[in-house]
Amino acid sequence: MSALKSFFKDTVVYGIAAVLPRFINLALVAVFTSVLGKADFSDQTTWYVYAAFINVFLTMGIETAFFRYYTSEQDKGKVISSAFAILLATSLLFLIFGWILAGYATESLGFKDALFVKILVWITVLDTLAVIPFAYLRVTGRPIRFMLIKLTNITVLFIVTLFLLLMLPDLTPKYIDIFRIFGIKSDYKPGVIHIISANLVSSLITLLFLFPEMIKIKWSIDKTLIKKLLQYGWPIMIGGIAYAINENMDKLLIQHLIDKDSNGVYAACYKLGVFMSLYITAFRMGAEPFFFNHAHTDDAKKKYSIIMTWFVIFGCFSMLFVTVFIDLLAGLFIRNPIYLEGLFIVPVILLANLFSGIYNNLAIWY
Repeated sequence: MSALKSFFKDTVVYGIAAVLPRFINLALVAVFTSVLGKADFSDQTTWYVYAAFINVFLTMGIETAFFRYYTSEQDKGKVISSAFAILLATSLLFLIFGWILAGYATESLGFKDALFVKILVWITVLDTLAVIPFAYLRVTGRPIRFMLIKLTNITVLFIVTLFLLLMLPDLTPKYIDIFRIFGIKSDYKPGVIHIISANLVSSLITLLFLFPEMIKIKWSIDKTLIKKLLQYGWPIMIGGIAYAINENMDKLLIQHLIDKDSNGVYAACYKLGVFMSLYITAFRMGAEPFFFNHAHTDDAKKKYSIIMTWFVIFGCFSMLFVTVFIDLLAGLFIRNPIYLEGLFIVPVILLANLFSGIYNNLAIWY
């Protein structure tokens, strides 16, 4: 039972690090819906959809592969350096080609300016480089530092976003001479570009906080181990692509099959389904290291069964709570009534997320 206590402790700590940022992101929806029109909300949603797909391709399942081999290999340093080398190589290649082809990709992706694509490239690269340092903190049992860095990331994102969207429009007319130095005009109007710019700042600062972990990497790359990591990771990547499609393809299809306004309404109401995602994410952050560390114990199946039972019980209560209080929650997080016509989709999204969480639990065999 001490192992289960350790699991629940890790779940709480890592859960705070994973859930609180996503909850603050949900709070930002109130800001976005008060500032952006339906079409613009659709555009920023589309941008994050592309980011999700790119992150899956760039990470290639290496995070999960890292957990697998870190717990089984004797030379831990080789596992860290080999895993990081893979992601460093993919990130640099993507950065080069993404920057060169940004102008060509702009229209294809449906953006108005190549700057959208360039910021997309930089953010996905920075986030990819942070994967192994974060995984290292988790697998070595350093949840407090992990949590503090995650909270720093979302705090910076929150502050910069509020400044660019809510404060700067009021400050610009008063201090235009100062802001003009930074290229800000007197007719400054907040939009999608400012939302993703805030994200770029937070991703950069996060990587800087992880720099101590990165410089400790002793480069001892093992080609055989790299091959093992890639072989273990590619099925995870395929599963990640399938997950990204299930999570995000609807937002791409709706704007093409119907229109951007409808997609904006759908995307805003979809955000309320995050309450189930928060629960699942908190669970996963504690469960993934636990499953690997106890995979070879005699009572592993019994532990997994107990965990699954309680996961489903709490998941059902979470779904019931959100469904009953949906109007109250919508009033808190969706500030513009033009978006409320899509609330009927929320129970469906909650149930879908619960099924996804059950699948993730059952998928521990591979």
